[in-house]
Amino acid sequence: MFKNYIHIISLALIFIFAACDNTKEKVTIFTIGDSTMADYAVNTTAIRGWGQMLPYFITDPNTRVVNIAKPGRSSRTFYDEGYWSRIVDSIRPGDYVLIQFAHNDEKNDGLDGPNPRGTSPHGAYPVYLKKYIDEARLRGANPILVAPIVRRYFDDNGKINARGRHNLGAEGTDTLCYVTAMKKVAAETNTPFIDLTTRTQQICEAMGPQKSADFIYSFVDHTHTRAMGAALYAQAFVDELIKANILADRFSTDPGLIVNPPIVEFGRMFQGSEMYQNFDVVTLDADKRHSYTITSPNGLNFSLGLDSKKADRLKFDSVGAYSLLAYYKANQYTDSLRTLTVSDGEHSVSRSMTAVVTKADSTLDMRFEVTKFGPRPPQAKVRLASPSMVGLVNDENNIWLPDSQPWPAEIDEVNERYLELYISVDFYTTLFESIEIEADANMSYRVAYALCKDYYPRVDIGEYQGTVTDQMFADFTYPINLTVTPGARVIIRIFPWSKTERKEPFRINAIKVKGIAYKGQGDR
Repeated sequence: MFKNYIHIISLALIFIFAACDNTKEKVTIFTIGDSTMADYAVNTTAIRGWGQMLPYFITDPNTRVVNIAKPGRSSRTFYDEGYWSRIVDSIRPGDYVLIQFAHNDEKNDGLDGPNPRGTSPHGAYPVYLKKYIDEARLRGANPILVAPIVRRYFDDNGKINARGRHNLGAEGTDTLCYVTAMKKVAAETNTPFIDLTTRTQQICEAMGPQKSADFIYSFVDHTHTRAMGAALYAQAFVDELIKANILADRFSTDPGLIVNPPIVEFGRMFQGSEMYQNFDVVTLDADKRHSYTITSPNGLNFSLGLDSKKADRLKFDSVGAYSLLAYYKANQYTDSLRTLTVSDGEHSVSRSMTAVVTKADSTLDMRFEVTKFGPRPPQAKVRLASPSMVGLVNDENNIWLPDSQPWPAEIDEVNERYLELYISVDFYTTLFESIEIEADANMSYRVAYALCKDYYPRVDIGEYQGTVTDQMFADFTYPINLTVTPGARVIIRIFPWSKTERKEPFRINAIKVKGIAYKGQGDR
């Protein structure tokens, strides 16, 4: 009898634990911040935000990350431009909000205004941090303040200097330190604080000036991270989160092998056409060379770059991270699902590839372009408006700031400064394949599109990080892969900025948008 009781109790405990596991609450982690945290399209840039890599450290299927961080935004502009208001009603009780701002708050050297992004660590900065905290808590969510990652600003002793640590005051003081201001807000509001500034400083200094440039930061600046740097900084954040006993049962600091993105999306294709998409392969060991094998059982080819040979099986060695290309040729008229598998001998990761293949029958070849902002060719089946300027002045394709002001040195886009073109589709379903921009080689810019008048949601499709060069123009093609139906309007914006103070204009020589128009169901 006693054994029977034990057996019954054991079964009851098993069912209880199973029920607890199956009913584990779903948690969404919203990440709000700037470009160092944001998501980036792998086809258009080598930059990755640490928030983009955070999902690869999740171990619990009931946990997800929604990364809302936006390039160029400060604590003030993220709120005032409506990005926060668009997501705050989606926050549910028990969710988490990670709040990381400071990079763009520093625009006015620690003062509030006149640049709308600039905030003072003693003025608007803590005010806006408290807005996010209060409004998240009103919805039953758990805010967490996250100190910003360091800039790669080394002093002569191999240490990250004060400005790299977001301290605009003299070394040894903290009167203009954004990290100190955030920590103070955390104490005043009883909000968890993750000191990612100190952790990323330690990682950077341990690697040193050269190695941190080779593995962590972008080739073109000291602020944005590449795939391995973003993953290392996400790992550091997770480690601090676990130490603070926050969501410790939902994360691990060991992601194994990272293959980014989680789904390789080709979008709509035409029968007989071939397209490629980039994907990252990342390990977090900067001291060991790994051997990788990439295969696909059903029709993908791979290469190490656009100029490299394609193969259905690829082997290569790499340290840290590598970005590769996957090619798909649409031979069948069907919705297609393919897979690719990456193995390093110890780990094996598979990713799905999706595409929607359309018959090439009855297609109408559509090519249109704007050259020096001129009119479209008459055979194009879309209408392309001449660009308008916001915060800029156009003088025969020379783009100036108002009142002939010099371009200030910036690390990222300014949301109130852009060229806007819109494309109206009248008669045919249209697949926009790419936009080609021939523009000033010494300026930086980001290209995005949206389908709504309020420019939300916005999709970034490419960026060029200008470098000082003897070449006047740089010509790049950015894939769009967007299908729209008749009556749609695609709004394209180009956001320019300069990395150094500059008195010359931003020059644009040509803009070309390419695609295919075809008669879809219901088209006239």
